[in-house]
Amino acid sequence: MNKYKCLVIGYGSIGQRHTRVLNELGHHVAVVSRRKVEYSHLYSDIKEALLVEQPNYIVVANETSE
Repeated sequence: MNKYKCLVIGYGSIGQRHTRVLNELGHHVAVVSRRKVEYSHLYSDIKEALLVEQPNYIVVANETSE
């Protein structure tokens, strides 16, 4: 299986679930969140995360109302 560089935008319950599953599959996962959360590859700015991480796969897990 190919390993991907993944970016999860939004770290609510579904963003956390995507992050956990992708990590369990062995992918490198970075997270973009407005909240201060404990995560090793955390960004508050999407542009910065895209430039630094250069992901192959992106999950947009924003609030339902958005």
